[in-house]
Amino acid sequence: MTGEIFSMERFSIHDGPGVRTSIFFKGCPLRCIWCHNPESHERGPVLQYLEKECVGCGSCVSVCPSEVHSFINGKHRMDRGKCTGCGQCCLACPGDALRIRGKACTAEEVLQVIGKDRPYYGEEGGVTLSGGEPLLQPDFAAEILRLCKERGIGTCVETAGDVSQKAFLKVLADTDLFLYDYKLDTQEQMDRYTGGSLKRIRENLELLAEHGKKSSAALSHHTGDQ
Repeated sequence: MTGEIFSMERFSIHDGPGVRTSIFFKGCPLRCIWCHNPESHERGPVLQYLEKECVGCGSCVSVCPSEVHSFINGKHRMDRGKCTGCGQCCLACPGDALRIRGKACTAEEVLQVIGKDRPYYGEEGGVTLSGGEPLLQPDFAAEILRLCKERGIGTCVETAGDVSQKAFLKVLADTDLFLYDYKLDTQEQMDRYTGGSLKRIRENLELLAEHGKKSSAALSHHTGDQ
């Protein structure tokens, strides 16, 4: 079984208790205006630009066959609509400011990365599936979680909850903890800032409670609206 991964971060301390390996999935149903990883929204490879790493050398301009890159008044610009994901600019960039995010992986390949961190998990640590939204790929997520539990590794799913209940049911048995990223309090706010269905998000949170699953729900952003 294969799925699409945005990135895998080892020795993470911000995505659940203890030391964790965080697996970030591609694809998200929401469009939060404060999103830190917009490259994770769509499925498939996407070119990421890290401005603070750019040295302004223009190497990307000279090697790109699709004329994606340009410099205007000394500032780097990208026409993402032209990008084919060839990665030539990433190879040429001396500052590692350009990266292709998104690749197909098997569950076993993900477990190989997880295995490198396992000696550091202790009693609290383990694996966190995040995103994007990991439950947009429920079968792939369920397979990774199953393999982790077979190996005695703690599991966590970080979700915004705007997916089908069927997706939650596929991962319930092998998930120790849900980090529930509860975005906003009203549908009006969601329509303005994130999109998505507050009704479905609440129904899925109730589903976790009904099944006695351990979860931590947090309001992810405050817009200033009252």
